[in-house]
Amino acid sequence: MQKLFTLILFIALASSTFAQVNSYNGYKWGTPYSEMEDKLVPSDNKIPGYKSYEMKNQEMKFEGFTVHTLSYVFKKNVFYGVNIGFYSKDKETILALLTKKYGEPKAVETPFVVNYEWHLEKTAMALTYLPTNQGDKSLSFTMGKKK
Repeated sequence: MQKLFTLILFIALASSTFAQVNSYNGYKWGTPYSEMEDKLVPSDNKIPGYKSYEMKNQEMKFEGFTVHTLSYVFKKNVFYGVNIGFYSKDKETILALLTKKYGEPKAVETPFVVNYEWHLEKTAMALTYLPTNQGDKSLSFTMGKKK
């Protein structure tokens, strides 16, 4: 009985932790651009249908990893999510960290793209790897408001 209670408690705590992801860097999905615009500059990271910005003086780190891109993404002047570009050499370590933090991902693999997806209560996340890209910038992580 004690083991069953412990298991139920663990599942409840894990679920509540996952359900709380609805923001990045203190900004909730849905925050109006006007509340963030004085901290943002346009980004070179172009995403069709969205506007991308970088935070002024933002440290280019995520979970302790150096990143080459960290874009705040807006749709219709509302904060929609972030797009983070990692270096490919960190792929396995980042995947392990995200799996530990958010649970086992759904893997969607093709010869050109590998997606590891997490669908939480309020947030969708994807770690995307481009295996045919020969450069070191073929790994990105996107997290944002779940549709």
